[in-house]
Amino acid sequence: MTPEEVISSYLVEHNFRVVFWPALGDQKGPKEKDWPRQPKALADYRPGDRVGIVTGVEVSPGKFLVDVDIDWAPGYQIAAAFLPRTDFIYGRASKRVSHCLYTLQEALACTQYKDPVDGQMLLEVRGAKDDGTPGFQSMAPPSVWSKDDKREPLE
Repeated sequence: MTPEEVISSYLVEHNFRVVFWPALGDQKGPKEKDWPRQPKALADYRPGDRVGIVTGVEVSPGKFLVDVDIDWAPGYQIAAAFLPRTDFIYGRASKRVSHCLYTLQEALACTQYKDPVDGQMLLEVRGAKDDGTPGFQSMAPPSVWSKDDKREPLE
């Protein structure tokens, strides 16, 4: 699929709210003011932009989007054992299962689970802000993630 076809499926098939920002270094999200409240259309996408799926929003009546972001590589095995099955999973070549998307009956506040020893993020349940409004996003395909001179397409 082309990047435009992927984004169109987010918008049309899944009714996701998306955001775009230029692919600069390791920037993982948009910096513009009030980005969670500025709906984007396919026409706003520029080739090479990073794409984010906004979490904590109602994608259909009574269904609010949540992303389980698995940062700890072995966490995939734990997630597979404990999380409900979902057909919306994505990652990258080095970690195929990084994001598992679900819908819940109400907006769920973001919760982070960090290693108590070194403070590294293990898993984040990314939904809404504490006040129930959207304020988080998950970088999604067709984005290319750059870090430490490595470029990995999300897939």
